[in-house]
Amino acid sequence: MSIREEVHTALAGFDLEAAWIHLSCVLPQHPLTQRNHKYALKRYLDHARAEHADLLRPTPEFLEAYLSTFKALDPGHARSLFSRLRGLYKALRQLGVIPRTYDPLLTLSAPSLKAQPGEERRHFTEPEIDLLIRHAQDAEERCLILLGAHAGLKSGEVCGLDWTDVQLTEAELSVRGRVIPKDGLLDDALRDWARRHGGLLAEGSVFGYKDTYSVNQRLHRLCGRANLPYRPYTSLRSSYALRLWQSTHDPRIMVEQLGIGSLKAVEAYARMEERGR
Repeated sequence: MSIREEVHTALAGFDLEAAWIHLSCVLPQHPLTQRNHKYALKRYLDHARAEHADLLRPTPEFLEAYLSTFKALDPGHARSLFSRLRGLYKALRQLGVIPRTYDPLLTLSAPSLKAQPGEERRHFTEPEIDLLIRHAQDAEERCLILLGAHAGLKSGEVCGLDWTDVQLTEAELSVRGRVIPKDGLLDDALRDWARRHGGLLAEGSVFGYKDTYSVNQRLHRLCGRANLPYRPYTSLRSSYALRLWQSTHDPRIMVEQLGIGSLKAVEAYARMEERGR
């Protein structure tokens, strides 16, 4: 059986792994990008299987219905999924699975790119953060949530966090030159997690996440258990940033504690506060 026939058969049977063997060869090769493409393809295949759709000749109605599922997502996440969908059909054309002149997405529009600063920033509300904490399986997941929601860390900073940054005997975190206060909840969670790694003598990395994709996958599973719509880890950081802005209205503090590159970026959180009103 040729590659074309193998991919055709795999997609007709919604067999992700069989199709991925060949699709992965013609998609960008960076490991993180490959994971993102595979995640997007799984999402698309799951939807198509539920609708008994033909992936190789999808109808405009099916594609419109699929894109409508993006409405509940963070705009950046939605645009990324749409881009991966375009990448899938480009790969199918390269492999000769569909004609080179055929593009089922040609008449469809990507999710809107137009937004005022802060318009597309999404965050978890305080009740939602409490719900995530209640559904956390262990101290590691509590730390993961609170480092974003109560300290404003980025997913990349979480991956690189070392026990020396945590400063268990101090009242602050030290992250990439920023000094961030720890509240009681975060401090308790970090101490609880540290007990499994030597307590006050804990050394090395706080977590074992290989990359930001792994962080977001952990949050995705946690959102599922809490029955909340998934939002990426940056939404936890936005929750902290919004609360910090509402309590201080001081751009200087925002820049210092969040590591924001410019005062102009603070406008995003001012707009979030205004929308909330």
